[in-house]
Amino acid sequence: MTEAERAVGRAVSDAVPGWFGAEARLESLSAPARHSWSHQFRGVVAAADRSVEIAVKVPRWDEAPTLEDALAAGPQADTAREFDELVAVHRAVAEAGDERLTAVIPVGYLPAANAIVTEVLDAVPLRVLVRRGRVAAETLNAAGRWLRLYHARIGRVHDVPAPTGDLLAALADVGPSCPEGLRRLASRARDAVVRLEGAPVRVGMLHGDFNLSNVLVTPRGRVASLDTNRAEGPVAADLARFLTDLRTHKERALTLGMRPGRRRVEAWGAAFLAGYGPTGDGALPALLGVALVERWADLEDRLGGASAAAGLGLRAVRRLLEREALRIV
Repeated sequence: MTEAERAVGRAVSDAVPGWFGAEARLESLSAPARHSWSHQFRGVVAAADRSVEIAVKVPRWDEAPTLEDALAAGPQADTAREFDELVAVHRAVAEAGDERLTAVIPVGYLPAANAIVTEVLDAVPLRVLVRRGRVAAETLNAAGRWLRLYHARIGRVHDVPAPTGDLLAALADVGPSCPEGLRRLASRARDAVVRLEGAPVRVGMLHGDFNLSNVLVTPRGRVASLDTNRAEGPVAADLARFLTDLRTHKERALTLGMRPGRRRVEAWGAAFLAGYGPTGDGALPALLGVALVERWADLEDRLGGASAAAGLGLRAVRRLLEREALRIV
């Protein structure tokens, strides 16, 4: 165990009695798992009347890629705001009274470790259920309701003229070296964005990463989400990214869209949109185009020029993406 890991353990241990009662103690804390933008620990707290599994998240960023760097940087305002949002989401879900929605329980923010501590929700990512084909349409409908609640209670949504400049900037990196299908899609997406010029669009604080991995489903079918990015933009962007992930995730790409099949995926997407309800503007088709361009470009970066096996996978991905491109914008 490194000194940085011990420092996180001490900070959590010192705070546990204040969170769970004077007799509570930290029983165990795992080594951190390194994720794209965080170091995450799992621990067990022995409280007077129960045992609680907790998650400890220490954000990492470009200037602080290691745990040691993150601790040396000290408390970060963005992390404190993220914790405050967890509290607000938990309160909003409780007040909504929707029995199919739930939320991660926030425990505390530790300035000494710049760490967010939550209780671990007994749930699996929606991605797992989709991959198995074992997800009810009502679960997708609940995911739409969860996102609607987030936008309504957290997002501070308001109408503004369509931010076409920002959307066009997201398409700017598609150039002559990209595959022809991607270039065609980007051109059509640009045209769809330009047609939004001057139109009122619903804009607010986005979840920013509402995808199959960050939507959680409990054994009783209740839906939650986590890992918000808190970027402002058109609210339809959250819907577009989720639908793009649902339609083009890895398992579908590698089976040319046969597993799960198109009809099932379309039914899931329709249930999600029905749960969310009307967006109040016409931005979704254009944003679906932008999201698909971003997905395609990301896969080209990750798989292009890699091994022969990855090359075969990329060709399968391109075929699915070309078919998806024909259905939007």
